[in-house]
Amino acid sequence: MSLVILNIVAIICLLVLSVLLLIVNPHNNAKRLLAAIVPGPIFSIAVILTIYYNETTNYPMLFCIAYLYDFLWPPLFYFFCLSQLHQEVKFTVKSIRYFSFFIAACTYFIWFALQSKTYRVNLLEQTFSKNPHSKNVALR
Repeated sequence: MSLVILNIVAIICLLVLSVLLLIVNPHNNAKRLLAAIVPGPIFSIAVILTIYYNETTNYPMLFCIAYLYDFLWPPLFYFFCLSQLHQEVKFTVKSIRYFSFFIAACTYFIWFALQSKTYRVNLLEQTFSKNPHSKNVALR
């Protein structure tokens, strides 16, 4: 139970940090990018909690968002580092290659979302039923 409380405190702290990065002056692109990167651990912690309580089949979109964000934050962090080094950050057609893994993951999850509900639930049950971190409770 104490780990759940620590996870909730971490989520709240990360949310406060993200909001503060957007509120505090000066407003620059580096802070905005960092504020976009910070929610990544929030999604990961939330997914870990849903796996722990065997709620992944009830909230499959949370799992999908967290998984997609794992592919999004590396290019965002790259552009954050460039902006901290005071290099000009331009999003061009050539910069799409940095987001190629994110685009591929989005394509997969669009396909996954178009499948029937029973297929999605069965896939999630098979994926998480043997997870050593989840409680030994039957999946719904």
